[in-house]
Amino acid sequence: MSERPMHTVPGMFDRLVALYAEGERALAENRLGDADAAFTEAIGLDDHFRQRWITSYAQRAFCRHRMGRLEEAIADYGAALAMNEPPPHQAQYHFQQGMALAALGRTDEALTAYAASIALAPDQPGPRHLRGKLTCETDPAAALADFDHFLRVADHPEVRQLRAFCNLQLGHAAVALPDLERAPDMAWTHYLRAWACAATGDVDACVAAMAETVARDASFARYFHELDDYAAARRHPGFAAAVG
Repeated sequence: MSERPMHTVPGMFDRLVALYAEGERALAENRLGDADAAFTEAIGLDDHFRQRWITSYAQRAFCRHRMGRLEEAIADYGAALAMNEPPPHQAQYHFQQGMALAALGRTDEALTAYAASIALAPDQPGPRHLRGKLTCETDPAAALADFDHFLRVADHPEVRQLRAFCNLQLGHAAVALPDLERAPDMAWTHYLRAWACAATGDVDACVAAMAETVARDASFARYFHELDDYAAARRHPGFAAAVG
């Protein structure tokens, strides 16, 4: 038996079990301050205590992440990873840590965290979605591979939208159109459809997509007026009514 407090201090194990349960209950009820306090107390008593192979550090990380205390959450995810929990848990901590890093603009570190998550759980779609989202403008081919893998496991409207964006950047306009039919009904989706239709020479459909885009966000109109991609559409008799 180890010399940890839970084994050597009378009543300590029961106290840790109670604190852990209190923290879990508070998390479930969205009482984040109470959850943070419970897991912090547990860590102070015996920072290696865990239930179902999940440490108090991991639970406090989830709590602090939800509270927006991202730097502290990142540190707690790191502490949980150092505890050598099972690989599926480690994959989740890398993923969550990557999201916190991305929210702070620490893109390179986020990409490293997503890669670590993918290495441990290659069939989990979430890290591929968010890694592709970070790289779709700078490396569309790599992002496309992530989105293709994601869509073999699950479906998601934003992933279809992003995959269409990657294909458009790579010159695969016709391939992009089916994904846009299943993407969110928002200005950027209709803009991508206008781009795809312009690239495939379907001017009528391009102008119709322009009208849908501008109806949702008038700021896109300047691109239709200025970019060479839409030169043919600007000669269409319906262009002015569609774009303004």
